[in-house]
Amino acid sequence: MPIFEYVCRKCGRECEILVRGSSTKIVCPKCASTKLERKMSVFAAQGTRSRGSSSSCAGCSSGKCSTCKH
Repeated sequence: MPIFEYVCRKCGRECEILVRGSSTKIVCPKCASTKLERKMSVFAAQGTRSRGSSSSCAGCSSGKCSTCKH
């Protein structure tokens, strides 16, 4: 059962909704409008990274990440 991200066209609220099937009624939790637009989701992927690399952030803990400036 996927969770999709939506934005309400009426009130502008962004929310995540668990969609159990094609018969699931999608409504805004703030204003109860059915005029929601599904957003493109960004999937998080965790890969391997060689030690000492600071060119990208993968939740770094070294405090020396050049991407997120931690």
